[in-house]
Amino acid sequence: MSRAQEFHKMIENSRLVAEEILDKDAPAFTSESHNRPTGENRLYLGDNIHAMLSLIEDGFKGRLDLVYIDPPFFSGSDYRKRISIGKGDDELVFYNNAYKDTWKDGLMDYLGMISIRLFLIWELLSEKGTIYVHVDSRTSHYMRLILDEVFGENKFLNEIIWSYKSGGAGRKSFSKKHDNILVYTKTKDFIFNPLKEKSYNRGMKPYRFKNVLEYEDEIGWHTLVNMKDVWNVDMVGRTSSERVGYETQKPEALLQRIIKASSNEDSIVGDFFMGSGTTIKVAEKNGRRWIGADNSIHSVVTCASRLGDSAGYTLFHNLDMEDSIIDFSVDVNRTSEGICVSIEDISIDKNFITKNSSDPELAEKILKEKPSKYIDYLGVYRVNIHRECIREWYGPEIEMEFDLEDSFQKEDRIVIRLIDIFGNIAEKELEG
Repeated sequence: MSRAQEFHKMIENSRLVAEEILDKDAPAFTSESHNRPTGENRLYLGDNIHAMLSLIEDGFKGRLDLVYIDPPFFSGSDYRKRISIGKGDDELVFYNNAYKDTWKDGLMDYLGMISIRLFLIWELLSEKGTIYVHVDSRTSHYMRLILDEVFGENKFLNEIIWSYKSGGAGRKSFSKKHDNILVYTKTKDFIFNPLKEKSYNRGMKPYRFKNVLEYEDEIGWHTLVNMKDVWNVDMVGRTSSERVGYETQKPEALLQRIIKASSNEDSIVGDFFMGSGTTIKVAEKNGRRWIGADNSIHSVVTCASRLGDSAGYTLFHNLDMEDSIIDFSVDVNRTSEGICVSIEDISIDKNFITKNSSDPELAEKILKEKPSKYIDYLGVYRVNIHRECIREWYGPEIEMEFDLEDSFQKEDRIVIRLIDIFGNIAEKELEG
C-alpha cells in the first residue's frame, strides 16, 4: 500500500471512529469546585476525548471561539518534567515522565490519534471559531492535509512560522529554528482582531511621509503595520521567570498573540493538550473563559498553581488512589478559634524516590528527615452534595500544619489530599 493510500485510509478510519465516539455517553467524572467557579472555566484530568464528550453532553457544542493545541510532534522521544527541591549546593533534581511521543505503529498511528481529536474539536468550535495547531517540520505537511479534510481547504487562514533562538547548530543542514502553527476557521465568519508590529525604516531614520505616523525607540525609527505570519518570539529560556520545568513549555507571549487575535472577552478558549498550562494562564489574564484538558496530574497541578487564587474553575477527574505509594496520618485538635490540622507520618516509597534522583543518598536522607519536602500539593475538601476545595497550597515547602474555621455542618465530610512531586496522590478523611 502506498503512503497516499495509507493516509487516505487513516483519514476515513478516523472519521468513523470520531462518529462512533460521538454516539457514546461520556464517562462519569468527579467534579470539584475551586475558588468560586464561574461554571465556564473547566480543567479536565483524563483522556481529552472523554473531556470533549463531557463538554458536548454539557452543552458546549459549538461554543468555543478558539482552540489552540500543541500535541506531540512525532519526535520519537519521551519527555520529562524537571523537578527540583532545595537550592544551590543542596538542590536535588529529579526527572519524571511527562508524556510519551513514541508510537508503536508508526506515523499513521500518530496521525490517526490527532485526526480523531480534530474531528471532535470541530464539533466544539463555534461558527466564528478558529483552531491553531502547533506542529513542526516533521508532520506539518501531513497536518495541513488532515485539516483540509476536517475543516475544508477553503477554511485555511494562515501558516504562522514561530522563529526562535535555541542551542545547537546543524552541520549537514540549515539549523531548524522554527515551528509551524496551522490556522483554520470553521466558517468564513470568524473572529479576527488585527495585531500591530513594528516595521523599522531603512537606515533607521525617519521617512517624514505625509499622514504616516512614525515612532522612535532604542533601535531606531519605525511605523506600526499589521502583523505578518513570521513571529520572532523568544523561547522559555532556562532563566525565564515563566519556566515551570516542562521541556516543551511555550512562552506566554506566543499565546498572547493567538488569544488576542482570535478571541474576544466573551469567548471561551480551549486547549486539549494543556501541558504546562500556558494557554489557560494567558486566557485568564486576558479575561477569557477557558477549558483545559490533559491526562497528566503534573499538568493539572502546574496549571492550577500558575493560576493561583484568582481564577475560579471546576476540576473534572477520575482519580484512582488505590495502591498509592504515599501514606500519611492526620491529627486534629479543636481550639477556641477553630480546628488545627497537622499532617503527620508522611511516607513515600523509597525506591521510587531514589531511582530517578541526581543524588540517591541525599534523596533518601530528605525522605527520612523531612518527607514533606516531596509534597507538591495539599488540598482540603468539603464533601456533601458537591465536592468543594476550601483551601489549597502548592509547593515547594508546604507547611504541614494549618488552621481551619469550624464552620462545617454535621453532614459534611472533610477530606485532605496530598500529591507528591512525582504525581502520586493520597487522601484521608478527617475523623470526628
